[in-house]
Amino acid sequence: MSKKINWTRNTEVQLIQELRERPILWDISHSQYNRSDLKAIYWEKVAEALGSQITIQWGENVF
Repeated sequence: MSKKINWTRNTEVQLIQELRERPILWDISHSQYNRSDLKAIYWEKVAEALGSQITIQWGENVF
């Protein structure tokens, strides 16, 4: 079962910092931007840093 994140201002700032450290998740000019296998790993790392675990599903209905 996933642990819910208590979204505070500090959590939001931490999320932004975690994403800045992982441009593969947001920078379309990144050489590995299209590698969904790597993105899943990096999203899991972001979740761990925020104190949560997530399940990554890639497909048409995932936003």
